[in-house]
Amino acid sequence: MPAINLVVSCTNRKRYPTAPGLALRDISDHDIAGRLRIWKERLQRVPADRYPADELYIGDHWAVARGIPRLLAERGVTIRLWICSAGYGLVRSDSLLKSYQAAFTPGSEDYVATDAKDRSAAIRSWWLGVCSLRLNGEEAAPRTLAQLAATQPRTPILVALSVDYLDAVADDLQEALRRPFFEEHLSIVSCGTTGQRHAWAHNLLPCDGLMSGSLGGTLTSLNVRVARHLLSSSNSSVPTVERLATLARSIPRTAMASPERQPRSDKQVLAFIRRALRRSPAPSRSRLLREFRDAGLACEQGRFSNLYRAAMAMEAAS
Repeated sequence: MPAINLVVSCTNRKRYPTAPGLALRDISDHDIAGRLRIWKERLQRVPADRYPADELYIGDHWAVARGIPRLLAERGVTIRLWICSAGYGLVRSDSLLKSYQAAFTPGSEDYVATDAKDRSAAIRSWWLGVCSLRLNGEEAAPRTLAQLAATQPRTPILVALSVDYLDAVADDLQEALRRPFFEEHLSIVSCGTTGQRHAWAHNLLPCDGLMSGSLGGTLTSLNVRVARHLLSSSNSSVPTVERLATLARSIPRTAMASPERQPRSDKQVLAFIRRALRRSPAPSRSRLLREFRDAGLACEQGRFSNLYRAAMAMEAAS
């Protein structure tokens, strides 16, 4: 099997603190072009340490993604891992990045298309704009999917992205598919995406949330778990769209059992929230509830919201 370029999304969770100025929530009062200009200036000028992307991201999704090259190397397959970053554009897993907060997912405090009338157009414009930023020491590296296809024209690509991230790169993806080789050698894993309206509908593999029951893990990591399963099951065959689609159809569809979580008292939940609010930047209520539940802890959403507001008031008064 030849080398394969695997493209995955970034994660909101970072191992290292984010310096002031490198969170998109701080520059929300601008149109998309204005925010992009300020954001690129800050990435270049705000003083902050740089870390390999492989070490910067954390969480279940990233733990699975970063393990795929190692797993396949044992079978003689080279996986080149690339990341679709809302803050930086397309980067390699060893690219040096500053810790940042930016997202293509609506509802995030650091959503790139805040206040945009056409969110789909805004995030696509943002993607192509942020990809134009040149990274120190990587001037010759591909910065878009189209450039990746152009510089490695005979290397198959497997894209594993959420619905929102796939929407952001849609125009870039379509440009990559102009090359005939990738009509059959660029496959897309995006559970929840329907591709009938898109030029890349043929390349979208049959995947859905019911795969989670057999592949395990959280729903946020399902796309990369599907990708890992497909690559591990390819038996050294060239990963064409047809072969991977056949493998995807063979994955059993079973609803994932609800996780057993441990209940916590108001006092314990408050303590958890207050500790989190002291981080920089402080997490949003929805993100924090997700972290709480991912830790195996239980709290009803309405109760958590009330305690979050109470914790915010306590922190403001302290």
